[in-house]
Amino acid sequence: MAKIRSLGNKELKQVLSLLERFSGDEFNYLVLERFQTLYMPFHAINRLLPLRFKFLPEIYVATAENKVLGIVWLSRDGYRQDRWKVDQVIIDPETYAAYDVGKQLMYYVINKFGALGVETFLAYVDPHYDEGLALLKECGFRHCTKMHTFQAEKIPENLRSKPSQIQGLREARSSDARKLQELYSETLLPEVRVSLRKSPQDLYPHPVERFFRQCKGEFYKRWVVSQASGDYLCGSVSLSTWDYKVFEISVLISPAWEHATEDLILFALHQVYKSGSTPKIIINSYEFQKSKIEILTQLGFERAWTTEILVKDYWIPLKENGIRVKNPVLLFAKGGRTSPA
Repeated sequence: MAKIRSLGNKELKQVLSLLERFSGDEFNYLVLERFQTLYMPFHAINRLLPLRFKFLPEIYVATAENKVLGIVWLSRDGYRQDRWKVDQVIIDPETYAAYDVGKQLMYYVINKFGALGVETFLAYVDPHYDEGLALLKECGFRHCTKMHTFQAEKIPENLRSKPSQIQGLREARSSDARKLQELYSETLLPEVRVSLRKSPQDLYPHPVERFFRQCKGEFYKRWVVSQASGDYLCGSVSLSTWDYKVFEISVLISPAWEHATEDLILFALHQVYKSGSTPKIIINSYEFQKSKIEILTQLGFERAWTTEILVKDYWIPLKENGIRVKNPVLLFAKGGRTSPA
C-alpha cells in the first residue's frame, strides 16, 4: 500500500530522477536540482505556512518500501491564494497499479488543499496525452476550455512599420489594476469566469513586484485604452520578454470593442520592432475568442501548440432560496441496531 507525504530528504534523489526521465522540456525544476540542500529546509517551512504565505511549490510523493512510486507538483496559479494548478504528475511506469497510485496522489492533495481554502484546481494538459487526461477526469476534473498559442517570426514590413492611432491609448498605472480585472472578466464566457478568474495583481503587478522582475532581467510594459471619463477600460495590451529574442503579447478587448483587436496587436508589434531586431512573437488565445484567433491567422501567425485546460472546483454553491429546516437533521439505524458492516 502506498504512503503519501510531503517531499523529504530521503526521497529527493528519486524525485529528481523521475523528473529528469519523464518531465517535459518546458517544465522547470532547475532550482530544486541546483539547490537541493538549501531548498529542502525552505520547503519544510513552506509546508507549515497558510496558503497566502506560501512561497514555494508543494511537492508530494507516493512511496512504498522506500521507493518513490509517483509525485505530484502543485503551485499557486498567479496571486490568488484560492486557485492552484497541478504542474506535474509523474507515476513511475514500473509501478504496480500505477493508475491507482496516481488517483491516490491526486485525491490526497485535492482534499488537503481544498480543506485549506483552495477553491479551484487547474491543470494545463497536452490534448494528445490521453492517459493524463483520463487520470485527471477520473479524479473529478472537467474540461474548461483550450488555450491556443500562436507564434510568428517574420511579420510583413507593412504591418510592423506604422504604429496604429488608437484614441484613448496610454500607459497603464497602478490605479488601473482593478479596472483591468473587470476588463479581463468581461472577455470570458460566463461558464468559465469563476474557474479562470484572476486578481488585479495578475494583470498589473505591484510596483515592488515589477522592480524585482526588472532586476531579474524581464522587460514588461502594459498599455490601456480608456474612455474619456477614465472610469472604464475598453482594451489593453501588454508586452514582455526575458531575453529580447522571444516577446509575448497579451491582448484584452471588451466584447463591444472587438473591432479594435487588430489595431492593438499592430501597436504591440510596432513596439517590438522598434529595436530593429527580428524576434519571435507569441500570443495566446482561449478557444472561445474566435475573433482574436481569426485576426491572428490573417496577420500571418501560426498555431504552434494547443493546451487543454481542466478544472476542478472544490466548493459547493448554495441555493439562495433553498428549503429551510426548523429542526436538526438526524439519522439513526433502524431499530437502534448497529450496522452489520
